[in-house]
Amino acid sequence: MTDSTQDSGLTGTHPKRPRPIIRIVISLVILTMGVGTAAYLKNSAPRTQKRPPVKLSPAVQVEIVRPSEYQIVVRAMGTVIPDREVVLKSRVTGEVIDIHPEFTEGGFFKKDMKVLQIDPLDYELALARQQSVVADAEYALKLELGHQAPGQSQSRTGGSPGRT
Repeated sequence: MTDSTQDSGLTGTHPKRPRPIIRIVISLVILTMGVGTAAYLKNSAPRTQKRPPVKLSPAVQVEIVRPSEYQIVVRAMGTVIPDREVVLKSRVTGEVIDIHPEFTEGGFFKKDMKVLQIDPLDYELALARQQSVVADAEYALKLELGHQAPGQSQSRTGGSPGRT
């Protein structure tokens, strides 16, 4: 009795385990529900209609190019510094009779370009005046050499002023 009562007592205290067939059926039901839900979501998604791509041609405006004068105004702040500065100095005075067209602010010059031309009569008059000054200086030199005492040497008087 001890063996049979012990076995029956032990089985009565443990809960019953579900049978393996029920476990398999529940797993198949859950799996089937998951596959069905996935199929429903896939089939109920919105569909896009396929259509051929539209070829967009760019809008182009054709214009014939012609040379024209167009002044561009650039508004900026700062100091504009030229690449090179040219200083024109006249060696003689006179009336200007010809001016090159590029002789303006911002104009461009090439090397040895004639920018201004003065009246040749003014130049010849200035040349004659300078020749007259040279002739007067030569006369004054000869006069001074003639006034020197005959006993003095040329090295003493021929040197620059202030030297002895």
